[in-house]
Amino acid sequence: MSFDKFIEDFEIPKDYNISKIEKRILHPVRDELNKLSEKSFNWKIHYSNGTERGFNEAKPEGRGIKPVKITFVFYSIP
Repeated sequence: MSFDKFIEDFEIPKDYNISKIEKRILHPVRDELNKLSEKSFNWKIHYSNGTERGFNEAKPEGRGIKPVKITFVFYSIP
């Protein structure tokens, strides 16, 4: 999903950067789902410079690198 579409569909404030989105939305939702369900998800952020990172990896270094796409992988917890 394009990052802009993700922001729009989930009505995320425009002033939220990727760090805020992960800290205030994605991690809490994942943690709550893990507590209440046998399902979970991970995500991967794809950046404008061609790099990508998983949900538990450090943000890439450099200025002007913007997220352009986010992918989600859903799975069952054994």
